[in-house]
Amino acid sequence: TSGSSISFEQHLANARATTGAYPFAAAPGSGWESLSKTGYDNYTGMPEASFLGSGFTTTWNHRLLPQSTSVYPYAVTPVQSLQTKGLVTWQQVRVLGTNQWISSVNIYDDKGRLIQVKSK
Repeated sequence: TSGSSISFEQHLANARATTGAYPFAAAPGSGWESLSKTGYDNYTGMPEASFLGSGFTTTWNHRLLPQSTSVYPYAVTPVQSLQTKGLVTWQQVRVLGTNQWISSVNIYDDKGRLIQVKSK
């Protein structure tokens, strides 16, 4: 905050120690509404109302080039990895003026590359 004497390191320690929305211990009263939600590191906490699921959808894989380590362009079939530490795994954004949300789920491979986004 402006004019605060708390160091960045202290803010970071406080944020790590809380389970709520830092710097608030609880939602800050009335007069505000959440416009977005973001999940990191894993798929827990993902809103079930989105019906997107955290699994990799393979129904389109037959349209990809066959996997090959000897024929150019050396195609590799994408495979989901649950090693998502430090990555954005899901997001929800409110449609302004409504109580509706647009949800998306990010699916990554073993190198942390985004291989699929599911939205609804």
